[in-house]
Amino acid sequence: MNTPTPAEKPTPSVRQQRRERTHAAIHQAALSLVIDKGLKGTTTEEIAEKAQVSPRTLFNYFAGKEDAVLGLRAPELTDEILQRDQTRGDTYIFERIAHLLIDILVHSVDGPTYPQIKELLSTYPELRFRMKTHHLTCENVLADFLRTVDWQTFSQRGRRGPIIFRTETDANQHGEHMVQAAICITTAILRYIDVTQGIPVGPQRDTLIREAVSTFRYLLREDTPTGLPSHGIP
Repeated sequence: MNTPTPAEKPTPSVRQQRRERTHAAIHQAALSLVIDKGLKGTTTEEIAEKAQVSPRTLFNYFAGKEDAVLGLRAPELTDEILQRDQTRGDTYIFERIAHLLIDILVHSVDGPTYPQIKELLSTYPELRFRMKTHHLTCENVLADFLRTVDWQTFSQRGRRGPIIFRTETDANQHGEHMVQAAICITTAILRYIDVTQGIPVGPQRDTLIREAVSTFRYLLREDTPTGLPSHGIP
């Protein structure tokens, strides 16, 4: 089956470009100050001054100092992420959902500075805690999306191709159980491939997720002999 080609990414408006520059300036200022002075030794006022913005502007972009250091954005399931998902229509459903969660995470974190952030995460418990709560927010965004899926109809179609959505009048029988189970499995997959070490990209990401899901599917089988699977078990 041919999969749809994602639409070309639109050029950001002048306002969007300006917001991106301001977001990056505040994040870079916070990151460099904390690297030099430590987390407790850095204030939001100093961050704003270094970024050449007002403290009020800083709080328009970030909830606090920790968010500015980490470069966090409000997680969202963008049209671009959904278009990318369409190209995975023939992919096993939990691989597909794992890709969705990773895309939400990637969109909400300033990726180019992650090597520096990773080092700070190992130093400051406050940043680790904030990143964990941020991950939970990303999971909630995905959960809200999965709640709109018509799982019964989608399953009847082999859970392949375009995702089928419920109408407003549909009864969502057992839907919440499906959503919670899907989130638990998906987060376990991400823990298994250890995204804390960095988000894999390209073919490596596809391979890691596919192998992780393969292992989980193997372990859930009751009719297989004891032993670990080799990579690639369907």
